[in-house]
Amino acid sequence: MNHESAQSRLCRLIDHSLRPFGEIVSVSSTPEVVKQLLISLSQVYRQIKLWTLEFDSASDDGTAEQPADGGGAAVCSDSHPDDHRCMAKIVGHLMSLLSLENPLILHLTGNTLVAIAEFAAATESGWAEYMHLLCGWLKFAIHNTMLASGGHELSRAKDFGIGSFIPGSLMKLRMGDGSYLTVASIIRVFRNVLKILKLNMDDKLLIGYLDSITDLFSKLPWDSLNEAYVVSNGEPPAGPAGHDLLCKNATHLKSVGIYHGNVVQLFCSLVDISGLSEAGAGSNMHPIVFQIRNLIPKILVGCFVGREHLDDVRIFHYLRHKILMLMMRLTSILHLERSDLMTWLHLIEKYFHDLLCQPLDMQESNLNDCLEGSPFWSDDYDAEGQKMSSSHLQRLAVFLFLRCSFILVRLNEKADKQFKVANSDSCFTFDLYSNSNYSSRSEGPLMLEQWLQRHLPSDTFVDHEMYSQRCSSFALAFLKLYMHEDDILFEMLLQLFHLPEKWFNRGGSLLTAKNDIFCLASDLFHPINFFHLFLAEIFYDHEVLLDYLISKDTGAKCAEYLLRCLRMVCNSWNLFAEFSTWVKPPNSSCRKRRRVLADGIDFEGNRCHASLEDDSVPSPMDTEGKHSGKHGRTKTVLVEDAKGCLLCLKASIDSLYQKNLFPYNPQVLLRRLSRFEELSLQDIQAPTPF
Repeated sequence: MNHESAQSRLCRLIDHSLRPFGEIVSVSSTPEVVKQLLISLSQVYRQIKLWTLEFDSASDDGTAEQPADGGGAAVCSDSHPDDHRCMAKIVGHLMSLLSLENPLILHLTGNTLVAIAEFAAATESGWAEYMHLLCGWLKFAIHNTMLASGGHELSRAKDFGIGSFIPGSLMKLRMGDGSYLTVASIIRVFRNVLKILKLNMDDKLLIGYLDSITDLFSKLPWDSLNEAYVVSNGEPPAGPAGHDLLCKNATHLKSVGIYHGNVVQLFCSLVDISGLSEAGAGSNMHPIVFQIRNLIPKILVGCFVGREHLDDVRIFHYLRHKILMLMMRLTSILHLERSDLMTWLHLIEKYFHDLLCQPLDMQESNLNDCLEGSPFWSDDYDAEGQKMSSSHLQRLAVFLFLRCSFILVRLNEKADKQFKVANSDSCFTFDLYSNSNYSSRSEGPLMLEQWLQRHLPSDTFVDHEMYSQRCSSFALAFLKLYMHEDDILFEMLLQLFHLPEKWFNRGGSLLTAKNDIFCLASDLFHPINFFHLFLAEIFYDHEVLLDYLISKDTGAKCAEYLLRCLRMVCNSWNLFAEFSTWVKPPNSSCRKRRRVLADGIDFEGNRCHASLEDDSVPSPMDTEGKHSGKHGRTKTVLVEDAKGCLLCLKASIDSLYQKNLFPYNPQVLLRRLSRFEELSLQDIQAPTPF
């Protein structure tokens, strides 16, 4: 199949199968006409997939003819002038069907457009022309949608740069009056085409795709799209006419929600794929990533402004979920500037305020008809009957807020000496609950302080005992919030290390913490304390840690977390050995606990416990002394349980590694655990003070 015949065969297929429907299909088409159209679309889709498969098979056998231009990076308009018209007709016929807004027709039409993209990529025939047309039709659909919505007036198509994309003879194939659902369908095609490129990982085609999308995004009227949506969502009049308008607006709102959902999905896919190709390697991040970062404020406005009372809360929650995931991904691959971080903190506070304010210890729902942690989880209600979003969304919002806050703290610590006071131990002196010094401080720490205020009781600073109890309760509630999602748990725990390490080594007082947000944060988020609580939450079960380490989803992050914790523990052994907590023990329903544990060797050379029964759950230290607890466990026992867990883990890893059963080389981790074992043995040999 040569370059000319590839497109001509495709054009004949589309023209023969779909042209008869061009005159008779409309929004009010009869079921019989719709049925026949669906059958024709299915046949076209299957035939294109079959041709692609045949070409791939012939290419593998070395019998496929190469295209005349030697590639798909450019269109040889001089050599094949008819190819432009062929691809324009192909895409134009299919685009005219997207105005029907029938979900089955939209789905099949979109799949057929994606199949054409796959065919063009496989045959290297008309790929650039296809992308050129797809971008042009998206602009045209947006143009029609804005006019139909009564937003920004664009009287002529050429004002939108459409004339250079779509031949005048095809302009008559207008996509109806234009709608957000049509725009959403084309954006979905873009995303599914990207999926194909991701599977093939053809860097030449992928970079061309990303370049086309970058140019397209730079020309789209994002602000005007939001304005058109707000204008069309105006206040309805009273009476029957108002009721009809409300019903129409409800349908419109749903279409707008689908549009924004597809946009955010595409953004997420673009950000993910940019890091997998040569276009996104290291510091040479493709410009599309920075463009998406700059579009975040506009996307938030479009998704949430005017949608506070959206009836379909699942669409609303899904949008929140995807945007939070997108922002989290961007913060992990980009080095955001201080101005970007401050902008994002304000955006999080504005659009996710309810999630930041939810209690950290809110009980998880126990619904059997919904996937746990899904953004579609049904809403919970508090004691006053107020709607509360799922804990999954709360985890994401708090995670993103703290990530931006902690990174900003580190930037300020490095670049701004105003956070140090000459005659103190590097602590900023101001009253936690006073506004007198707000104007002289960075907004980032101020917003972190305000968030902590919401979650710390007013009696936190009554005395040292109460302060310790409140800090422990906060830390445990915070940890429990993330124990239900392994994929974000270690991301959150690793984030604690973004705070300057010197904060954790200074040994502040109650008065200092009361007057300094940074000192308070170091007590609330101390990594060693969290490490102890984390081990207690998994019931000191070393096999749970082993599962984390060998999992393809959590292995790398868990290993990094253990390495960082062990380094800090070994460098600050006294803090680890003197750990104490005032909180209640974890209950027996913890999902991270195993009933049966494999035997191992403890730090004294004895066999590790084969199981942990319910009555052996660790309990907090008694307030009256270090070595006697009213709950039946002592401070010393808590530390010894942590030592035993980690050294059983060392024995298990070493055993698996010796048998070549560990999935990667754990020697660095084993060296850290060996150093931990040495310090543990020194503790045993040291005389106990009386």
